[in-house]
Amino acid sequence: MKKSIFTLCPFLAIIMGSSLFASESTVPIPVFDLTGVITESGAVDAGLLNFDPNPRRPVTHFDVVTSLQEAAGAEEIPAIVVEVDQAGLSIDQLQEIKRGMDSVRAAGKEVWLYSDGLNFKTALLGSAASNFVLNPEGDVSMSGLHSESLYFKGLLDKVGVVIDVVHIGDFKSAGENFYRTAPSAAAEKQSALLLDSLYTTVVTEIAKGRGVTRDSVYDFIDRGVVTARDAKKLGLVDRLQTRTDLVEELQAKFGEEAAFDREYVRKGVKEPEIDGFLDVMKLMFSSGKNKAPKEDYVGVVVFEGAIDFNSIVPARNEVLRLIDDEKCQALVLRVNSPGGSALASEILWEALDEFAQSERPFLVSMGNVAASGGYYISSGSDLIFAEPSTITGSIGVVGMKFAMGEVMEKLGISSHEMKRGEHADLYNTTRPFSKVERQMIRQSMLGVYGTFKKRIVDGRGERIVGDLESLAGGRVYSGADALRIGLVDELGGLTDAIAKAAEMAGMEDPRAIMFPEPKSAFDSLFGSGDEGLGNDHFITLEAGVEPGGAVASWLQKEGLLSLLPADKRDQVQAHLNQLKSLQADRIQLIAPPLPKF
Repeated sequence: MKKSIFTLCPFLAIIMGSSLFASESTVPIPVFDLTGVITESGAVDAGLLNFDPNPRRPVTHFDVVTSLQEAAGAEEIPAIVVEVDQAGLSIDQLQEIKRGMDSVRAAGKEVWLYSDGLNFKTALLGSAASNFVLNPEGDVSMSGLHSESLYFKGLLDKVGVVIDVVHIGDFKSAGENFYRTAPSAAAEKQSALLLDSLYTTVVTEIAKGRGVTRDSVYDFIDRGVVTARDAKKLGLVDRLQTRTDLVEELQAKFGEEAAFDREYVRKGVKEPEIDGFLDVMKLMFSSGKNKAPKEDYVGVVVFEGAIDFNSIVPARNEVLRLIDDEKCQALVLRVNSPGGSALASEILWEALDEFAQSERPFLVSMGNVAASGGYYISSGSDLIFAEPSTITGSIGVVGMKFAMGEVMEKLGISSHEMKRGEHADLYNTTRPFSKVERQMIRQSMLGVYGTFKKRIVDGRGERIVGDLESLAGGRVYSGADALRIGLVDELGGLTDAIAKAAEMAGMEDPRAIMFPEPKSAFDSLFGSGDEGLGNDHFITLEAGVEPGGAVASWLQKEGLLSLLPADKRDQVQAHLNQLKSLQADRIQLIAPPLPKF
């Protein structure tokens, strides 16, 4: 059974016991359980073979950061409790959540954080806590940042598959993992720069939050094997305490009137009650019906994942709806994407441009990565917010072709071809491109590259520092570096972008609504998601059946991916997704495999 992101853990089960029958006279203390992966969109797999019967929708990053913001302004709340065991948060999420915790402390409230272990992620969040509590026997694994990329040329050589790749941009290294055994000099340089930037950023924030020197944190890291007591001695944590002892202390400190509320992050979320078959039938006929907001609001549209003709449909449809909604005063596009199909990127950009033409503020909030196609769809906004750790840029184009003639020969498969038209066999899968064909493909890709740069120049204008070509060519930047060269406007997170959008729209009481609305597995199974586009959008874009995927399906069926460590499994899955995308669109605006920490 899948573990829900807010599954009741032993720590919370004890601490929440006193809140089950809380009265209005109680003192509310929100509990934020950040265990597991918190996505941007809250999207779930609603397939019948992978169905989660829990009618509650997943908690999103939007939920967490807006709830922290609300807690900071609530006078009746004296403190919050945060638990971060096995948190699957990205660095950009950690940075914004940390600022949310900072705002709670700045409002004069206590921030208690508990963890069973100490690593870069828990240390970063713990640096914002007024009381960082670590298990006395907790695992301390702050030995530095490590990145490892997988290369598949040797495997492909063994089976007789050749990946023919065409790049536009000297630094556009996407695809190298298929035809090289190690990174190119340009790719290695980019990864090193990103690693240096991220390492410095995280260490600096930890040191500043804990009131220690950066050198002392670097020394602590380089010691390699350290203990929880070593961490306390340096000042990275405040105290060493077990869960049970901490629960007893918090209950004693805040008294019988304290109501430790683990549902605070879901405040305002209306979820279906499924008690029987009739409730399921009711949900089937009500799913997908959008209730129009009655008050002015900032629309937050989330785009997460690779860009293809299926993935852009929900975000595009929501943008088109918001164009026609007079209550929507501004749009914030939350982007967490390495890019993908060039044409799909253009189609989504066009819908966003339609909103921009409505003369309402349009801002972008970049998540962990908004590169290549992810930057393409962001380029037409009024302002772009990024975290210092955001990975962006990668302005370039890549095209690939699979030559499978050798593997077919090994399998005893022959082919007979006929064509009408000089270049009808351009994408023949039995051989690589000829010299003439490569030049043709390159010319086509140069056209896409020109459009990409035009979108940026038209959207960014004089904010670009220097010549765009010197910044493009596939170069990848951290958010901090992108600010320096004018690819982004401000460092900040989703809540900062929402506040700025509301200010630009002249809203006195900013209210934000997230689209597509996160759904439970039940809602996702029954909802169609394309209702109500209106008479002005009668030519619609609909999600279809994904092409290909045979290799991915085989690996999943045989259970081979499960044999790999989680980080390697994620890499393999990302490359398989890229191959599937290439079957639908040969020209890609996609970032290279980026370091994960």
